[in-house]
Amino acid sequence: MRENIAKRDRRIGVADALRQVLAARDTDRASIERATRETAAAALQTLFPTLLARAAGAEIAALLADALTERAPETLTLRAHPDTLATVAMDTAAERDAGRLALAAIDDMPFGTAEIAWTGGGLTFDPPLCWTA
Repeated sequence: MRENIAKRDRRIGVADALRQVLAARDTDRASIERATRETAAAALQTLFPTLLARAAGAEIAALLADALTERAPETLTLRAHPDTLATVAMDTAAERDAGRLALAAIDDMPFGTAEIAWTGGGLTFDPPLCWTA
């Protein structure tokens, strides 16, 4: 009888030890996941301005090309920070020369943000909103 009680007590001890190991493992995993998320977020926040500077012009030019195609023969207005407009200047020269596109430099707009407007509508390209969403 005592032997059975001792075995049962050992099993309970082993089960308790396993529960503690599993709980510690879950805590460690949560800590590692949190640290990984924080590191990734910090890296992206550091890289985002550089990535935006490289990609903004191409993204805006692509959106503009689609809008010009869908809205032909309408004239569109592209409003953006002067530095943003400079990133798409070469890509939009033909449309500007043809009178299909007007550029409006807005000093108050953040770099990389652009608004494409037409009669009765428009669209906004605002990558910095990714960080607030």
